[in-house]
Amino acid sequence: MNNNNILYSNPIKGYSRSEFDYLCETNPDMEIEHCRVEKVKYIKIKNFLKHPIELREFLLDFPTEDTFRSISENTYKEDRSSSPGLQQTIDDRFVSSIAKTLHGIMFKNGMIKYDNNMLLWDWYTNMFYPKMNAFGGNQHPHIDPFSFACNIYLSDVNDCKSGTNFFKCTMTDPDGNEDNFYNLFELKSPLRNTHDYLPVFEDVIEKNKGSKIKTYKTFQGDQVYKKYHFVPGDFNSVSIYKGSYWHNIEYDAENSKQYRYSLVGAICNRGGRGKALR
Repeated sequence: MNNNNILYSNPIKGYSRSEFDYLCETNPDMEIEHCRVEKVKYIKIKNFLKHPIELREFLLDFPTEDTFRSISENTYKEDRSSSPGLQQTIDDRFVSSIAKTLHGIMFKNGMIKYDNNMLLWDWYTNMFYPKMNAFGGNQHPHIDPFSFACNIYLSDVNDCKSGTNFFKCTMTDPDGNEDNFYNLFELKSPLRNTHDYLPVFEDVIEKNKGSKIKTYKTFQGDQVYKKYHFVPGDFNSVSIYKGSYWHNIEYDAENSKQYRYSLVGAICNRGGRGKALR
């Protein structure tokens, strides 16, 4: 009879560097498009990975905390991501070759000016699923606590609209004209925000935070947030954009029967605040 205190086999999956590089191999004939809509600049890549299904199966083995189960148990700590769904933290060494490829594309297109060794990559996944909950207003537009987001879509969703929406903050000046802001830096700049709209904006933020837990429903805009662009989340595509632009997730958790899974590379400056909390 086996003693449970003794291991008789190795249950740990081990991979060589060449196996990691195989999983992360990119297509030399990927399609790269540098886009601009109003003030947002982003890169869209199609046919990015050579082995997206195999990479997905590898990543799905990683465990993670279920935020909503923790909330129901009153054990939730707010050092986790405020994103809906599930997030897995991924060791950046596993996907370093993807980071190198993405950095090269961003550098060539003028999106970043630093060498890759000057950047800090934080890697995690997003799994959005049918009937998932929203809490604390996380269905509303937000900005990221890092410089750039690189979303690599590892599943297709064809029973609902799926991707990323971009918003501008629209205020009304004393003359009744629209005054549009595309990121928080503009809104906080006394040179740009000459009418002190911040109290109005902060009231909206506090109201959104007070939203109760309910099934996630994509926010489409209101009197302050105006949606101006949508980037689809197609399978094996990548969308790269600055985290400072207001954006949210487009996904119909109420009616979709499909799961949306993506790998995210977040770029932080080594001299900045460090890795994002997930």
